[in-house]
Amino acid sequence: MPNPFPLAVNQSVLRMDVVGSSSGGAHRQGHLDRAFREVLDIALERVRFDRRYEQYLWFERIDGDSATLSFGASVPKAFVLGDFVLRELAVALGHVNRSVSDAYRLRVRVAVDDGEAVVNHPQINGEPVVTTSRIIEAAPFRAAVANALDQDFGVIVSDQFHHEVVRSGDRGLDRIDFRRVDVEVKDFRGSAWVHVPGGCHCAPPLHH
Repeated sequence: MPNPFPLAVNQSVLRMDVVGSSSGGAHRQGHLDRAFREVLDIALERVRFDRRYEQYLWFERIDGDSATLSFGASVPKAFVLGDFVLRELAVALGHVNRSVSDAYRLRVRVAVDDGEAVVNHPQINGEPVVTTSRIIEAAPFRAAVANALDQDFGVIVSDQFHHEVVRSGDRGLDRIDFRRVDVEVKDFRGSAWVHVPGGCHCAPPLHH
């Protein structure tokens, strides 16, 4: 039963969307949905081997071609980005794509932010949930991933997450190439930072 009085706690929130999931007919769409579920299962199972974070995953919701995950405050934010996204998710994508044609290859966009959020299954609410849902739709990010056809994923992090986590250098994140982009999606106006393996073909931000 949902908690009638849930409280906000600090969490790392991830939003993931499958690239191009609506094209190619029902058979392709069904394949991508199944492959997406498999990728998440593989990546999450791999990080479960780290006994420090046995209770790390606070929330998981998959809606066909998109997913929302949250990790509790006890899990270092650098671990979420460096170990889960940039390592385990990348490995899992390579695994499920190893024997499929380009037309059926699974590619994903990932957005990351952190902050106060309320988990009340099956819902999660809060500023980082809204932020990830906005920045993942940023036009420069969508274009960068679309143009990197040889890459399985791209990631965009909020300006706050970049300042607090990426620039800190934990897990070597400061050595990874992130490019700043302007985001204008619905009521959101701000900056975010994009990384696409192999190099981000991002247009420079319009405002500095």
